[in-house]
Amino acid sequence: EIREEREGDACYGRLFKRFGPVLRAYSSYVDNHDAASKLLRSLRTEARFQAFCESVEVDARSRGQQLESFLIMPVQRVPRYQL
Repeated sequence: EIREEREGDACYGRLFKRFGPVLRAYSSYVDNHDAASKLLRSLRTEARFQAFCESVEVDARSRGQQLESFLIMPVQRVPRYQL
């Protein structure tokens, strides 16, 4: 279905309107992002959690990014689309 919408000129606005109900989870994620970031900062003060984060950051699959970088990605994604 999405492929049909993308033929010719991309019209993301139409897609967002069509799949709006699915995007409710996104809205909830964005609304809670600040609280999640605050919680993450407080958890980073605990040695075991900090060690876990550091081990993940050096993993090649993380491409050297911190957990905070991954948490912000969905928040930054939608504003990039041309409506």
